[in-house]
Amino acid sequence: MAATMKAGQPRCAAVQRSSMRPQPRMARVVPSATRSFVVHTDLDAPNFTLSVHSGEDGVARELCETVEKAAAAAIASRGSFALAVPGGSVLKMLGGLAHSRGIDWSKVYLAYVNHKVVPLADKSSTHQKARDLFLDKVGMPKANVIAPHGDGRSAAEEAASYESRLAELAQKLGLVTVVGGVPRMDLVLLGMGSDGHVGSLYPGKPEPLAKAGLVLPVVKAEGAASITFTLPVMNAARHTLVALTGGKKADAVRRALQERMPPGDFPAQMVRPTPGGLTWVLDAGAASDLDVVRGSKALIF
Repeated sequence: MAATMKAGQPRCAAVQRSSMRPQPRMARVVPSATRSFVVHTDLDAPNFTLSVHSGEDGVARELCETVEKAAAAAIASRGSFALAVPGGSVLKMLGGLAHSRGIDWSKVYLAYVNHKVVPLADKSSTHQKARDLFLDKVGMPKANVIAPHGDGRSAAEEAASYESRLAELAQKLGLVTVVGGVPRMDLVLLGMGSDGHVGSLYPGKPEPLAKAGLVLPVVKAEGAASITFTLPVMNAARHTLVALTGGKKADAVRRALQERMPPGDFPAQMVRPTPGGLTWVLDAGAASDLDVVRGSKALIF
């Protein structure tokens, strides 16, 4: 199986990228004690990295290690660390941070990539789950977390308030902003649904195509409304990491990384940080349909 690739197996494969990017170099397979292999699309300044682990534990470990390293670098250079997290399985993996001793949480500022418009104590509240999993355990200052109000405001009202508070945070921390006043978060973490949605940006809807603003309201025919980062915010990050596990995500991973689709049809494919780095961290199940895992040469990055 590709997920158990050994050092003696073939060590390079060509990787294709969008015509908007420089011509690709040969990808490099790097054996490691913690991952099966890593694919770099540019050996001098890797913008995209694919990391595949044998199991979910390896994905969670790399996710938490990435947060720790990014926090240390940002705090050392600027005195603070701006982190954005989603809900779902990625949030559960972040529970490993509860045991971290390498982060000065008083200098960490956290925002949510997306959040349901529900009371903060609701069982579906990402903020409540984050508190239970790691925020309270590490002593994260409440003032350092941007949470929705959860007081009965509409999705549009919550989105407008969240956007304002995100902009205020960027100014407070001295974050670099790009066109449109979009702040460059230090690290944005994402999951992906089987339909290709990221955050609350769903395929075939207008939100993935929004080119202005920081936070949008998303109202669905069924279920709670939500607020979500826009793609410009996700793509402005200094680094974006997408973490996925399980064979049920394999087809979605293949579509995101190997099939070119019209903008909006598969939002995860639109996550292309510029000039930041992008890492996809998968377990063997989630990566099982990728041609590059099978030894051929077909990533679109």
